[in-house]
Amino acid sequence: MKTKILIIPALIIITILPAALFSGTLSFFNDISAKNSSLSGSGAAFSKEAFSSFVNPAGLALLEKQSVSLAFYNLFEGSYISAASYAMPILEAGTVSVSGLLLDAGIIEERDINNIVTGEFSDSYKSVLLSYAYTMFHNYSAGITIKYLNHDFYGISSSGYGMDMGALIKLPYDIRLAAGIVNLIKPVFSYNSSSSDTLSLQYRASLGYEIPVINDIQGMLQLSAGLSKEEFSPDMQWSAGASYSAYGIGTVSGGLNSEGFSAGASITLYGFTADYAYVKMPYDFSHRFALSYGFGDDIRAAENRIKDQKEKLRSELVTKIKTETLDSLKLDIEKALYSQDYDAAAAAADKALAWEPSNAFFTAKKDEITLLSKRKQLSSLFVEADKLIEDKLYIDAMVSLKSILDIDPSNSIAWKKFRDTQEIVKKLGQENIVQEQKNRVVIQKNFDAGLDQYTAGNYAAAIEQWDKVIKASPLQRQVYNYIKSAQDKIRTVEVKAEKQKSEREKTISSLYNKAVLQYTKGEFQESMKTWQQLLELDPDNADAKTNMKKITEEFKKVQQQELGW
Repeated sequence: MKTKILIIPALIIITILPAALFSGTLSFFNDISAKNSSLSGSGAAFSKEAFSSFVNPAGLALLEKQSVSLAFYNLFEGSYISAASYAMPILEAGTVSVSGLLLDAGIIEERDINNIVTGEFSDSYKSVLLSYAYTMFHNYSAGITIKYLNHDFYGISSSGYGMDMGALIKLPYDIRLAAGIVNLIKPVFSYNSSSSDTLSLQYRASLGYEIPVINDIQGMLQLSAGLSKEEFSPDMQWSAGASYSAYGIGTVSGGLNSEGFSAGASITLYGFTADYAYVKMPYDFSHRFALSYGFGDDIRAAENRIKDQKEKLRSELVTKIKTETLDSLKLDIEKALYSQDYDAAAAAADKALAWEPSNAFFTAKKDEITLLSKRKQLSSLFVEADKLIEDKLYIDAMVSLKSILDIDPSNSIAWKKFRDTQEIVKKLGQENIVQEQKNRVVIQKNFDAGLDQYTAGNYAAAIEQWDKVIKASPLQRQVYNYIKSAQDKIRTVEVKAEKQKSEREKTISSLYNKAVLQYTKGEFQESMKTWQQLLELDPDNADAKTNMKKITEEFKKVQQQELGW
């Protein structure tokens, strides 16, 4: 329809009206989706349709089936917007989408001040969009749109390229958060050598919340709110909306924003969805219509089935190797118990519990091994203490008895022997003190003689004289023997310490437990890396070699099945 304008200035004002309404970002792009329009532009967090390319490209990742969408709506007399989108989910590879858009202001007559037709011109925007979206980390989706735009105005055509990005996060408690950047790469329109226009950058954020209401009709209430801020603009735009659906068939919605209000409805039957939105604009209202059709297989359901199959396959692999390993460790424990090698039995039990910490059998075996080891150690210490008492090495016997009491503080037999031996040691000390008093003259004489021999350089003779001092002094001899015994004990403790786990062995044990934990979680590649670290530290480690080989072979089978080989 031809528009009759009385004067050229008025003609120019009406011609540039779309630019005034749509601002420096061509915001009509955000209005292509009738669903989003009915929510006053606040629905980015719930956008899941072929037209998501215009709202938030990340929403494409949630599409289950292929989808074709068509849209049409009037702007003002003689001008309209039409758009089409096709989105195709790809198995385990996100979603791709291609869209086209046309804004046509129609043929406009140019008249002079006398209302005489002097010519005519057109004003239109054309755009082609290519989008891709992918879901990562289960609840996080990201999308990107590459767009080509062409502006044909007054016989001058100019084109530009741009890029938008979007993200969508599903949070706990049925909350969703969407964010987007429009014109991250800004399209530039060059009309001539001295005139050009650049679209502005725009930031968007949207929050959504959904909750079931009236379960008998499968009712779902969705609430949404959004904010947007255009580059170089001091004002922030806001929007809010709500929608309610029943049986997954019918939906009613409404919204408010900085410029007005909106309302709408949708109906879905046999794969078709018809959307309508009524939008109050600053100077007029607009009726917006869209029709979508979803077809083909449910790709996301297929992905979930594949995921379940993979998880099942991985679980079977974990169970297989874990069962084989536990059976082997069970045999190792029985052999070690038969030979009374309780240290080896305990080590095998620890490895088994690393594979399955809650295993009742190995937990009971570990307790049994601890008890048997304790009994063996107590028996050995009692034999040792009795032998030392028999050899009249009472203080060493006390050390053995004290070791028994450290292990079993309530052992009455050990307590009695310890106290009896302690009394013997004290009694010997008293007797030696009395005897030493009687031998004071002999002790003094031999000590002085030894000193004379030492100062004369006769060291052998000095040692001989001083040895007589020790023999004549039972108390000193007793203390001397105790010192010698203490020195022997120090050397024994040092030897035992050397036999205890070194830092290297502790690291090996830690790597073993880490590799097992990673494997039982299904983290096969990480587990193999940890086994490799263990082998670098201990190249001859039989457990690491065996498990590395098993996991490598079985993991290859998993990969082959996943690839369908």
